[in-house]
Amino acid sequence: MNIAKKNQVSRQTSSDPATELPSISSQSSHLNIRFDEVEMLTNAGMWMLDLHNMLFHASERTNKLLGTNAPHNTIEYYLQNVHPEDRKRIHASYQASTLPKQNYVSETFRVHISGQETILKSRIKLDLDNEGKISRLFGTLEDVTNVQKTERLQNELISIVSHELRTPLTSIKGSIGLLLGGIGGSLPAQATKLLKLASNNTERLLALVNDLLDLEKIEAGKIAFDIKAVHLNELIEKAIEENEGFGQQFNVSFNLESTKKTYIWADPARLIQVINNLLSNAAKFSPTQGHVDIKIETTENIATVMILDRGPGVPKSFRQKIFEKFTQVEKSSTRKREGTGLGLSISRALIEKQSGTLEYAPREGGGSCFHFSLPLAPLPVQEKTLVVQDRRVLIIEDNEDVSHLLQHQLKRAKMKVDLATTADEAKDILRGNDTPYDIILLDIHLAGEDGITLFKEMRDEGRLRRTPVLILSASADVVKNQYKNTNEDLTGIAEWLQKPIGGKLLRLKVQETIERNNLPKVLHIEKNLDNQQTVAISLQKEANVVFSSNPVQARKMIEHYDFDFVLLNYDKRDTNSRQLLGELRSLLPTSQVILLSEHNLDEPTTQQADAVLSMSDLKNDNLMDYIRTALI
Repeated sequence: MNIAKKNQVSRQTSSDPATELPSISSQSSHLNIRFDEVEMLTNAGMWMLDLHNMLFHASERTNKLLGTNAPHNTIEYYLQNVHPEDRKRIHASYQASTLPKQNYVSETFRVHISGQETILKSRIKLDLDNEGKISRLFGTLEDVTNVQKTERLQNELISIVSHELRTPLTSIKGSIGLLLGGIGGSLPAQATKLLKLASNNTERLLALVNDLLDLEKIEAGKIAFDIKAVHLNELIEKAIEENEGFGQQFNVSFNLESTKKTYIWADPARLIQVINNLLSNAAKFSPTQGHVDIKIETTENIATVMILDRGPGVPKSFRQKIFEKFTQVEKSSTRKREGTGLGLSISRALIEKQSGTLEYAPREGGGSCFHFSLPLAPLPVQEKTLVVQDRRVLIIEDNEDVSHLLQHQLKRAKMKVDLATTADEAKDILRGNDTPYDIILLDIHLAGEDGITLFKEMRDEGRLRRTPVLILSASADVVKNQYKNTNEDLTGIAEWLQKPIGGKLLRLKVQETIERNNLPKVLHIEKNLDNQQTVAISLQKEANVVFSSNPVQARKMIEHYDFDFVLLNYDKRDTNSRQLLGELRSLLPTSQVILLSEHNLDEPTTQQADAVLSMSDLKNDNLMDYIRTALI
């Protein structure tokens, strides 16, 4: 069972009503009729977005929920009443290139109509074209305002009750333990039996209260996650060791089948909590002398862990509820296995907080398979040889304690580190240095001027032509997202790193960036995303490629940075292309110019270039062969 592959987007072949909808070119009336048919069954609004043409179709109920009037075709029109923060997030999320690689996704957002706020939830299905690319989104839309209000009230009640129960239960547990320990003298056999019964039930109540508190903390965002590169095999082996005694109670053994070293991004303490829960569940439901198998599968960016048993499995009618709170397959009157009914709910929440997914699938041949997926991480730093000795680093950080800590971490790799605590100090150092730094670590929040403004100013002065910049800030993710959908040119920022950061990871990132920067630097001027991807794949290991979608943008990049090669998708009908080609020799006198064209070019044009290649040359690795030869 290749669960990892099942997590990737697949072509739609199901009989889902949404997938049978006609294309965007069909009559809107026909589409609305199909929407109405589905709405009669689901009581939810229906919509469809064509990503190629950016046209949006909405049902009557969807219009009502969004406070709009049909017909209209632009998504901007339908989002006019959505809260501005949610609208910006939705705009970013429906870009085909950023959609998650899953069959289904969901989105919750706020809508303001006539002064009233409602909360809507959309469940979205991705549809692929013949080339396997995401072409359309089909979705349902429903009002979950009352549902969320009820859940919030339930959570508040649970939190209060849990806190009020925990203290007296702890006291009761301690008192019973003292009595069973003989503090009051020897006890009759009947009294001992009753106290043990009370002790067991107190433990069960405490487990329930602790689970409730864990769930409340997760949902309130009160649990901090320490995400780091984790050796997945070792973590699973540790969990197996911790659960070995529990498995022996049921005469069940655990077996890890995967031996390939796998590293993931996760919080090891939270992840082992999840694995322990899944292993103990599998042991409880396995037959006597059974085996619980653990497998690891990997795709390009994802690791998937499968925990498989040969128990009775989960009834089909119950599978959609299995991750809900207080849910157990066995009814309380016939339950043979203890549990609070919160373990799977907590486990899924913990995995999702680590950018992963946790799902259930029936095991082939009988039994259950619980599987979770998390992002793959690179090999840890101790398994790579650091070659950054004597490299020059400038750290621009306003907190002196932090800057000295970073300096110490990099000096352990024998790098030469200079410090600047203000933007003005950094400018003086960069302007007074004839030899460029190998890399700059830049904080965003500086006294007098923010780091991004400083970066742009130094870049425009030509101080960063060969120097990559790593943003290192507590707000790196937030600021990166703010710039994500703008037209700001931030070429030169190699990576955005979040504080705090460990010394090993910092040294690894610095090494990788310096090594990447030492590769031949290629400017690829191309508006076609598929062609950009072809070049990226062709050169990914042997060149540092920067992309520009048009000659005007490319000219600005050339003003700021040095390039060894310029790869221009040349269109002789385009005035900007012709003009840029004529200027490249003067702008970058030492660079080699390669023209990409599917048409025959005249001699005056070809004389302005060092080589002319076609797209078929890219696919046959001729571009990389040319670059290798040119560097000899």
